Amino acid sequence: MAASKSSDKPVLVATDSASVLLALESPKSKHPWIQKTQKFLEEEGHRIIFTWVPGHCGISGNEEADTMANIGRTGRRRTQHVPGADVKLWCRRTIEDAWSAEWRANRSLFFRKIKGDTETWKDRHNWREQVILSRLRTGHSRISHNFSGGSTFRKICDTCNILNTVEHVLCECPKLEYLRTSHQLGSITDVLQNHETSEAKLITFLKEAGLFVLI
Repeated sequence: MAASKSSDKPVLVATDSASVLLALESPKSKHPWIQKTQKFLEEEGHRIIFTWVPGHCGISGNEEADTMANIGRTGRRRTQHVPGADVKLWCRRTIEDAWSAEWRANRSLFFRKIKGDTETWKDRHNWREQVILSRLRTGHSRISHNFSGGSTFRKICDTCNILNTVEHVLCECPKLEYLRTSHQLGSITDVLQNHETSEAKLITFLKEAGLFVLI
């Protein structure tokens, strides 16, 4: 750095990284590179001025800077110690991106119709209510499946004589249309959303329909 050379002249550092400038201003940064730079600035006797510029906008030598950057990318690489926190952050983001992409692409799962992303949903404080909601959201409950005898069988709706799916019970069966309308239950996606109001309406509906204890 120019600041490391013996001179009484102030040093101007121009950068297009606003985040780095903000980090250097913070006294609480835990990043080792930022801490090292802050220590260097404190120990140096020079007057060092930082200024932010929007990329290479309005700066002469733009093409020369880009050329030098390309040489740096294609030339011999120098291995520099990367903080463990940066590695963990990169790994976490890479895994989360891959998980999100796979989740969005998998449209065959019933739960995929309910939940469009991989963000964490909040659980209810009532454990029994949360169990009921989890079973309904996965599409596997005792109102739609028979789990007795070590085997799993689809149940048949005694009103419509079709497969008794979670979606059929909550949104389609005419036997429960009055209760469904009175509680303003909509599509299966809306009914099983992770919102306090939606969950409260659904639980009340299940109890009044006599289904809560059957799930």
